[in-house]
Amino acid sequence: MTYDLRKILTSGLVILLLAGGAGRLSGQATGSIRGTVVDTSQAIINGAAVAAVNSATGVSRNEVTNQDGIFVFPDLSIGAYQLQISRAGFQTQKRDGIVLLTGQTLDLQISLSVGSETQSVEVTSAAPLIQTASSSIQTSVDQKQMQDLPLNGRNPLQLTTLTPGTALTNTGTESGQQDNIGLTVNGLRATQNNFQLDGAVYNDRFFDSVPILPNPDALQEFTVQSSNYSSEYAGAGALVQLSTRSGANGFHGSGYEFLRNTVLDAKNYFQQTAPPFKLNQFGGTVGGPIIKDRTFFFFAAEDLQQRSSPNPISIQVPTVAELSGDFSSLLKSGIAIYNPATGAPYPGNIINAPIGTLSGKLAQKYLVPLASNPTTGIFNSTSNQNIDSTQYLTKIDHVVSTNNHLSGRYFYNQDNFQRPFTAPTGFYAENLFRNQSLIVTDTQVFSPTFTSTFSASGGQ
Repeated sequence: MTYDLRKILTSGLVILLLAGGAGRLSGQATGSIRGTVVDTSQAIINGAAVAAVNSATGVSRNEVTNQDGIFVFPDLSIGAYQLQISRAGFQTQKRDGIVLLTGQTLDLQISLSVGSETQSVEVTSAAPLIQTASSSIQTSVDQKQMQDLPLNGRNPLQLTTLTPGTALTNTGTESGQQDNIGLTVNGLRATQNNFQLDGAVYNDRFFDSVPILPNPDALQEFTVQSSNYSSEYAGAGALVQLSTRSGANGFHGSGYEFLRNTVLDAKNYFQQTAPPFKLNQFGGTVGGPIIKDRTFFFFAAEDLQQRSSPNPISIQVPTVAELSGDFSSLLKSGIAIYNPATGAPYPGNIINAPIGTLSGKLAQKYLVPLASNPTTGIFNSTSNQNIDSTQYLTKIDHVVSTNNHLSGRYFYNQDNFQRPFTAPTGFYAENLFRNQSLIVTDTQVFSPTFTSTFSASGGQ
């Protein structure tokens, strides 16, 4: 018995849609290319064949200009494209260097010269970066910027501040408890932003922030729309759309490790020594074809291990005499110790009953450390601020046919970090987050004027 691969994949997609209970348009990292084809006298040319070819995968989409000379490629996967425009009686034109960004709509005007179809003109100038087809105010950060610009901790969220009117803040969020700091745009609250990862909602409403983002090597780019974006998106702040990388026809990979260590750090001018700090952040990526021109994969992984004690702790603890029951030094301050059984003060503020053996050991080892200065009863120490964070991302793209494209992406992150506070040694607050995000997308071109994108997504 034989099976139609397209039917199997479509059936699987329907099951996912029904199970996930979600279906929406523009569910993946896409943009649009549109344009008008004219001749040298600016007269429109209808019936011109236009092909958009993805430079990395070789996947092609084909359209024909309408009676107004207009062509539209909606819901194109982001990346670099080559346009090829041909019409009987005119020279064929090939246009390279067209880079499509997330959520971008490129509006081009292409002029064909009279001549034979066998003659061709190659245009290598890049497409204009100014988006004239939309009034939205947006800033895009591409992969090169993410890899070249300094990022302490390799957190792409820091690059959102390249957008005018944005700032990172703890105001209005659960300070110190969430994975990521909050983002405020144009003075609005951090809770009013909408983050999307490949079109799937990626917000942590419990902590009013965004969970850990994929590392810069796993992202293709991201776009921050700070004003006038489409009403289909929620939130009055910013729309932050992040797009992950995809595989291509060639195999590509990378590996890296970032190291910081106390022996490499200079001490603060007011400190006696440099505080202990060790950080290892390492990972890699690999991507390529499963079936050339049809199926592609991409995988990225990263691990962060940090051991540090950046902040000193100074607390008042019982002295050696007080641990033995002698509180006579408190009499100078007018503090008396009373017997809870009789209500009478202890003579000389001295408790004759010894502390229990077990209680004494627990107090000395876990609860009450000995004072660094026996006279003042001050204990000086450092606080743990350790981090263990692991993430991996996998993505598969499949071309079912010229007019049908399937894509699936899964992202997992486990973030375990300690929040120190002023308390006896051995005490700290530990936060453990497990973030998961999954999206499956099907883009179907039914006709030159009807394209639909269906997606099912989920996360926790």
